[in-house]
Amino acid sequence: MGKYKNYKGPVSYVWRVLFFAIGQLFLTAGICLGKVSKFGVSAGASLPNIVNIITNGKITLGQGMTYFFYFFIACHYLTILIKKQKWSWLYLFEFAGALITGWFTDLNMLWIAPIANGMHPENSIALQIMFIVLSALFQGFGLAIYIDTDLFPNPPEAMMMALQMWNPKWKLSTLKIATDSTYVGISLILSFIFTHVLFSQDNIWIGTVFLALAVGKVMGFLRPIVSPHLKKLFYGEAPAEEAAA
Repeated sequence: MGKYKNYKGPVSYVWRVLFFAIGQLFLTAGICLGKVSKFGVSAGASLPNIVNIITNGKITLGQGMTYFFYFFIACHYLTILIKKQKWSWLYLFEFAGALITGWFTDLNMLWIAPIANGMHPENSIALQIMFIVLSALFQGFGLAIYIDTDLFPNPPEAMMMALQMWNPKWKLSTLKIATDSTYVGISLILSFIFTHVLFSQDNIWIGTVFLALAVGKVMGFLRPIVSPHLKKLFYGEAPAEEAAA
């Protein structure tokens, strides 16, 4: 932040918290739209979702909390290993990010699920496609906004940023596609082993594969557009050499 000419102090945090919340609302609304589409869950949600199916729904943390509880367990320590750092209490901020995203997911599901289920998307391929495309757009837009706030990263995004630190040549959008595809692959293996089913509309389906490839693309397209405006709002004017980069 020192490279910015007009760092705005407390005002910066107000804007960052506001846009963090906006980003989370869009991100989690996209996750919910993927779930209710009956075209497959979001790629990033496929791993915790299959664990929930395997346990027969005995885990009662709620839709979002179930998702991101597993994300925290799976990604938290991987991030530390990638960074080659000792565990620190600061890493608990990732847990806060997981909790916040879980809460937002459950909140959005309260109003999205009744509306979507009333439309019966399972009976209309057009509705399923509409929901899954909106899911990709919402998730990509939400990620493009909330990542630049530097507040409470979710464990999956923290792992992506750690991988980028390890190799700066890797783009976050590419890492998003790679990690989402990995989640889907692991979920398929677990699904086949424990349920003897590879694909189902309530877990991994055509929409899941689409989201694994599309969310990172949408984020990669939008982030160069919104990021300069957000950084100017959060921190002030960037120096000329950065503005030209």
